[in-house]
Amino acid sequence: RYMTPAAYGTPAVANARTKGLPVIPPPPSASWFHGVIINIMGMGALAHSYAYVCGSTANAGLVAFTNAVGSHSVDRGVRVLGVNPGGTATERAAKIAEAVTSSESEGTSRWQTIFTNRPFGRLCTLEEMADMVTFLASPRASYMSGTVVNVDAGQFYR
Repeated sequence: RYMTPAAYGTPAVANARTKGLPVIPPPPSASWFHGVIINIMGMGALAHSYAYVCGSTANAGLVAFTNAVGSHSVDRGVRVLGVNPGGTATERAAKIAEAVTSSESEGTSRWQTIFTNRPFGRLCTLEEMADMVTFLASPRASYMSGTVVNVDAGQFYR
């Protein structure tokens, strides 16, 4: 039995989901949907590691989802794309690197030096990552769907 989009928040649907029953959406009409969905995963989708097996599995699943759904979503006016960021200069990356380097050099803040072996001798900036996502969401990428872009300056293949 098909349900309208409004029915998805009802107790009946919540009850069906908790029992593991499938909730079948109605066949979408083109008037319901339009736009772009961008999934941001991570290079763990490709670089499988025992220490990160759960994260790698989740990322790989989302890559497969993006490829599969994005190949058909265009029939409904929706583009589905993905981005796999490599090492990105975030506060989290700085904290991890700071912990590594401070134990090596008693209090000297030199965390950026551990990234000199990366392409271009640095991590990707947040602005560069935002530029990629903005491009993918823009009309300039209007013929892209079901594609995942690796933004790691080739680090994965080194």
